[in-house]
Amino acid sequence: MLRAVCVATTFVFGLLSPYAQLAQADEADKPTNPRAADAPSPVQAGPEEIVVGRLAQRADEGRNSGEYTLTTEDAGEAHLIPAPGVSLHRYRGRMIGVTARELAIQRHGKPLLLVQAVTLLEGQDSAKPSSKVVQAAAQEDAVPEILPAPGRLSDEPPAVEILPPPGESWELDSYGEPWDCVDGECYGGGGWGLFDQFWIRGEYLLWWTSGMQIPPLVTTSPDGTPLEDAGVLGLPTTTILYGDQEILDGTRNGLRLRFGGWLNCCRQIGWYGEYAGLEDESAFYQATSDATGSPILMRPFVNINPRLPPPSTEFDPPARNDAQIVDFPDILWGSIAVASSTSFDSAALGARFNLCGGCCGCSPCDLGDACGECCPRPGRVDFLIGYRYFRLADRLQVTEDLRTFTTPTVEFDIFDRFETRNEFHGAEVGVLWERCMGRWSVELLGKVALGNVSQRVNIDGATTTTEGGVADTDPGGLLALSSNIGTYRRDEFTMIPELGATFAYHINPCWRATVGYTLVYWGNVVRAGEQIDLDVNPDLIPEPLPTTGLLRPAFAFVETDFWAQGLSIGLEYQR
Repeated sequence: MLRAVCVATTFVFGLLSPYAQLAQADEADKPTNPRAADAPSPVQAGPEEIVVGRLAQRADEGRNSGEYTLTTEDAGEAHLIPAPGVSLHRYRGRMIGVTARELAIQRHGKPLLLVQAVTLLEGQDSAKPSSKVVQAAAQEDAVPEILPAPGRLSDEPPAVEILPPPGESWELDSYGEPWDCVDGECYGGGGWGLFDQFWIRGEYLLWWTSGMQIPPLVTTSPDGTPLEDAGVLGLPTTTILYGDQEILDGTRNGLRLRFGGWLNCCRQIGWYGEYAGLEDESAFYQATSDATGSPILMRPFVNINPRLPPPSTEFDPPARNDAQIVDFPDILWGSIAVASSTSFDSAALGARFNLCGGCCGCSPCDLGDACGECCPRPGRVDFLIGYRYFRLADRLQVTEDLRTFTTPTVEFDIFDRFETRNEFHGAEVGVLWERCMGRWSVELLGKVALGNVSQRVNIDGATTTTEGGVADTDPGGLLALSSNIGTYRRDEFTMIPELGATFAYHINPCWRATVGYTLVYWGNVVRAGEQIDLDVNPDLIPEPLPTTGLLRPAFAFVETDFWAQGLSIGLEYQR
């Protein structure tokens, strides 16, 4: 569009400059009647004729200037002005035939031709113009009357905005300008360069992600419930206060930065990069009892090695549901808290190759035809290949702050912590389809990343007992004990597909607003809440007894899937 504005502007200037010369020459003969002075005089144009020669652009003119010269085989030279709808820029340096009318004025002492149509002649007999016209005016036999604009004419092009004619539109390629290439190669500027043509898009993300499943962590029972039944799962008097649910599944804000560039002006080979990150999502639960130990608060687990009540140490099989005291009248009182969080981000860097459309469309152009003219198509299909990175990290921690009713008071600070981290490194391949419709454009994206996901799980826990001002810390809480505390790692192959759609509106040749949708699916990840094992051997709970039976809780990698999807709103700058 920018090039169309420039060409149209210089065309207007080219048409109006000769009239300024005529006005200066006839200044002495101007009528005294003001209305007569404002009346323009038409410029006469000769009959239509075909002129053959090599096109050049004046060295002192800008890249988008509308002033061109045509040198014929007999060394004659004429100045050319393209009619509306005719482009000469891509033919510079080539042998062409032009259908033109000679104006009754001259430019720098040489003929001035109004070009109606262009035919590329390279590879043909230059004496016989080709019948294949690749640039034509809307009406060959309709010669518009050329009138000077009223008022004083200057040597500088007027600063006006050229708009499409009514009922017509200017088709833009995906990045705002017509192709600047001939036969698939750069012509008339551009060349190869990493930042000659680039784009950058910033987007606000409003996404949803799959949540994290957690087991029952806090239970309660009515006051007066016997201790052996309080908070035990499966009993009708037990209520789950927190857990046995999916958490961290809310709406999340984020930002995404996409950028890239083209390595040639035909935009056939390019590069791209991306970074996307969502804000960390967190969840927090807390329950507290009063100084009487009400309400009852318990932590449920499966006792795989039950014993008879103290002072007996005899086993009492089979394994069954049990609960650890957090708050119970006359025994313990305090609080319990469960804090969790998750984070997700991704990055990419790769190359982009035009497969279809773009410069010369899906089929190779005939030699001599200009890109975008022989097979004009407003869409393109690009192949993407590059490096991809994803990261998903979770954290869940259960903390207890307890006190006994006895004197002296004994305090217990207990925590269980579960952390997971998934990092994907691999290659991605994909296809990007784009289509332009005037100022509107649409993109459809499909990619899949293949590579290695590094899974890491960290489990930790401790119990600090303070009595008489003396603190003593033992490893292990309730669900994180010596049997599963540690850091575990493994690598696995995985595939991560991604789908996207973006609609854009071109505000001007450099800026466009976008709105889109993205879906990412990650098939095998480890989440913190799903690494919790409710099977517990009480012999391992601090202070531990001589262990008999199975070592529980035990660690085993538990995988699940993860998805992220949502909307994006952005603004893109194109150079």
